[in-house]
Amino acid sequence: GAGHVLTVTLGGDAAVPGSGLTVHATAFLPALQVVSDGVTSASNDPVNPAALVSISEAGKEIFRGWLFGNFPDMQPFEHPKFRITLVEGVPAKG
Repeated sequence: GAGHVLTVTLGGDAAVPGSGLTVHATAFLPALQVVSDGVTSASNDPVNPAALVSISEAGKEIFRGWLFGNFPDMQPFEHPKFRITLVEGVPAKG
């Protein structure tokens, strides 16, 4: 079926239409790189875009983790009806 594209503001929430799910964007890194003490962004180019999100259903957090734009099949969020993948990072309007 056709997917919906949600734009979630950093620090903001977006409801997934018809799902009862809410996505909260905690962080976005254009070039995620795992380093010894955590994760960092290697550059500002969208080399490996990743978003740290939490997903709630009926007000209860059911998932928290990284979504990777380059690896839509790496699907950490498991739900019988819905897939949530990162499409791209949208620059903040300055």
